[in-house]
Amino acid sequence: MPYAKNRTQDSLNRAYAHIVADNFAQAAATLKDRMVQNMGFERLETASFIIPQQSLPLTGGEGGAPAAARTGGAATPAMPDCHIDLPQAPDTQNWPEELRQVVRVMQTTQGATVLLNGEVSSEILAQAEAFISNAMPAKAREKVKEQFDAHRAVRQAMRAPAQLGLDFAAIPQLCLNLDGHLEVVERETLSNLGDWSLLDQQVQLAGFGITETVNSFEIDVNGAKVTYKHTDAHQLLLNETVSHTSQQDLIRWMDVEVRQSDIGQAQMQAYLVKMITHLIAERGFTLTALVRARFQLAQALVKEVKRLRQIAMAKGFQGRLMEMAVPGIEELAHYSFHYHPGQYPARQMYQGSYEFSKHFYPVIHDLREKTQAGAVAEEFRCAQSIDAHPKVKQRVRNIERQENFSFWLPTATDYFYPDFVAELTDDRVLAVEYKGEPYKTNDDSREKQQVGHQWEQSSGGRCLFLFAVERDGQGRDVFQQIAQKLA
Repeated sequence: MPYAKNRTQDSLNRAYAHIVADNFAQAAATLKDRMVQNMGFERLETASFIIPQQSLPLTGGEGGAPAAARTGGAATPAMPDCHIDLPQAPDTQNWPEELRQVVRVMQTTQGATVLLNGEVSSEILAQAEAFISNAMPAKAREKVKEQFDAHRAVRQAMRAPAQLGLDFAAIPQLCLNLDGHLEVVERETLSNLGDWSLLDQQVQLAGFGITETVNSFEIDVNGAKVTYKHTDAHQLLLNETVSHTSQQDLIRWMDVEVRQSDIGQAQMQAYLVKMITHLIAERGFTLTALVRARFQLAQALVKEVKRLRQIAMAKGFQGRLMEMAVPGIEELAHYSFHYHPGQYPARQMYQGSYEFSKHFYPVIHDLREKTQAGAVAEEFRCAQSIDAHPKVKQRVRNIERQENFSFWLPTATDYFYPDFVAELTDDRVLAVEYKGEPYKTNDDSREKQQVGHQWEQSSGGRCLFLFAVERDGQGRDVFQQIAQKLA
């Protein structure tokens, strides 16, 4: 909504609907249809958004807060029953006895509805889906799957710690002591670590070129060409004429276009003087040509400055990596990352049949159960192994490229977002980066291992980092790697 802001009380961050219906599933289905068709939400999103409120006493004037809320605790609400609408009643004669005990079939004017108790296990739920789907015509099976997926999303949402008002542990970040003050190692910090100056760098602009013929004018910036054509084949070469713009005029214009927040104006102008002089005296460009191609020249200079900065950042990062450390307990509040309820911009949400029980948020970002070939996805097995471990209290599927909503560690060029972050039952935190076989030994992976190792080693045992692969050097699978790390 316009101008909406988070409230201190989470109950004020929700919208409420009072609906009279035969069952929650019927009411939720109507709401979901409206949100998908009229408001642009995704179907799986709405399934996790719409959760039932505990019954409120409408008489007596004693207020409707649940007992857990009044006492300050967090209780898991009762799960709504699972309602599956079918075009015809399934034959349950050959179903297992344990399944028939928890299933009710009711005839309706549209066919039949199957009811399962909301508290059944995920195994029973999966078993029910398989038997019901097999009993239906092929064209009805996709609808059956959608209804079961929606119910699983509701179960996930109602059990998610973020929905229950619970907190995720603070996750320490890597810091550096700079002039007696701790600073989180961010991009700006890394840029300053290189102690670099544009004037110390060799002046070059390898990716920039200008070619002019009688009837064309072509500018090349790192392979991206801009071409102009003259209508008059006998037109004079404009680069031979004298420009009304002086070299100083061009430098002042470039200073505005190429300005950088971390580079002083005096240094930038001195660098531009060296660059323009180099292009004219050594590369053979005329001033007129540079003026005509000034916009492309500015683009090339911005890329060149970025390249030089990254070299300096890499040098500074490697030189100071061993000094980076996790802050002490007393400073943790100021130098740590927090996952907050309602702040998880997930995309391509998980829709598999396996029910994860410890994910902090009600939806899971970009996790696929199967590969295109139909095999179990490696990253999914990693998520399973973390979720199933008894020492894991809760976890988050970290979202890449979301520095405000995800935990990250610094690298020489950018930020590194571990795939999974978990809070353990003993208050430690675990970060897991999973890499498939082709990527586990490349330069990017080696740098991530170095940074993760430093984060763990400097934490005094409070942080754990695992670089997981399908099979490690000892032949252990990802379940065994997780178990060994937490042993």
